[in-house]
Amino acid sequence: MKERIDSLFKVSRDESSTTWNMLKREPKKPTNKETRSYLQHIRRLQLLVEQLPQPYIPVPKLKQYRYIARSLNASEMAELKPQKRYALAVIYIRAQFAQTLDDAADLFMRMLQNLDNQARNKLGEYQQEHQQRTDRLIGQLKEVLLAYQINGTDQQRVEAIGSSLIADVDDLVAICDEHMAYAGRNHLPFLIQPYKAVRAQLLNCIEIINPQSSSEDDTLIRMMKVLQGLRSTRHEMVPISLLELDAEQDLQWLPSAWRKLVVTERTDGRIATINRRYFELAVLYAIRDELKSGDLFIQHGERYDDYREQLVDDATLARELTEYGQVTGIETGPKAFTQALKVALLGKH
Repeated sequence: MKERIDSLFKVSRDESSTTWNMLKREPKKPTNKETRSYLQHIRRLQLLVEQLPQPYIPVPKLKQYRYIARSLNASEMAELKPQKRYALAVIYIRAQFAQTLDDAADLFMRMLQNLDNQARNKLGEYQQEHQQRTDRLIGQLKEVLLAYQINGTDQQRVEAIGSSLIADVDDLVAICDEHMAYAGRNHLPFLIQPYKAVRAQLLNCIEIINPQSSSEDDTLIRMMKVLQGLRSTRHEMVPISLLELDAEQDLQWLPSAWRKLVVTERTDGRIATINRRYFELAVLYAIRDELKSGDLFIQHGERYDDYREQLVDDATLARELTEYGQVTGIETGPKAFTQALKVALLGKH
């Protein structure tokens, strides 16, 4: 491994720069080509990190050493004493790998936000363009209500309503259905078109960061496996049986707004097929939300790492709790702690 680290500071025959300088690479505009290239870059870092020891050093010192390593070029690193060179290299490579994972997660979230913005803009344009149709529907509703209010028998009212219709009933129902699909600022149907252009990039990001669950609920982990299985599929509608999912249990997480777009039910109420694109989008947005909340984490990441790793273990808690209470002035006994909180809250009230 020392030989491998030393080779980072030398220029290979088929390279124009040292691997050490290439480790400092920053993400560029997320085109398909750049995303694939960045994926390979992260894979190289991952192979290195898997062979490196874990430095158990306080975070402030780790950051300091990381900045030192970043400021040094390959020739300057090669001139350092071996122990210092290897230490700085290990710290920087691990830190850089964590940064690339965070960059990939940020890229993933920015692309979804851009999709959101485009879809909301398209919704606004659609509503503006169809304002006249909306006015016609409101006018039609008024005519129906006025027809219903006439003095006469129920039969006469029905005839008056029928004569007030401005178009065939089926046509009016279709217009109403289209209007209701986008009612309530529902921008989700407008996500499909811009999603096609960035689908591969989004799926690449998921492959790179490989989120893990921080709880016992592994629903989204299973959905991500389905997502990768659908990657080469081009069919719009996919039978639920081909996805190896339990239609009753595995799709319970879908919010109602997404469910209307994702699933198609048979006459008996059972799910027959799913809309592939809407399903993929629903999973991607769920991943984004759970990364933000900490329910999903990115192993070896920095900002999206498993928050549980930052918690002290029970043995450390028992050993240091008394001293912690003395230093902070916080009550450490459960009853005394809750009583102190009550007193403080009542006093402020």
